[in-house]
Amino acid sequence: MGLKMHAYFDCIPCLLGHALRAGRIATNDEKTLKRLLDEVGMMIKDLSFENTPPESADLIYAKVKELTGNSDPYQMIKAESTQKILNLYASLKKQIE
Repeated sequence: MGLKMHAYFDCIPCLLGHALRAGRIATNDEKTLKRLLDEVGMMIKDLSFENTPPESADLIYAKVKELTGNSDPYQMIKAESTQKILNLYASLKKQIE
């Protein structure tokens, strides 16, 4: 049986930070961003510390999706990062060999 990580008070600013970063990527609309932070702030008071941090983060990202309509704010960043590493792959493979 594995250990389950629980949330702590230190998780609260991190969760707000996730909401702010994802919100800024998902929308340029300041009113939507303010609403997102307000609603996430209200959600935090009801989050259980029995949840793991990823479980709580899932709730935050669901709120980002709900308010911005963007289901994956990091999609473009992930695609760019993947392309960068693919561009390096051949030379890295050669170095390893």
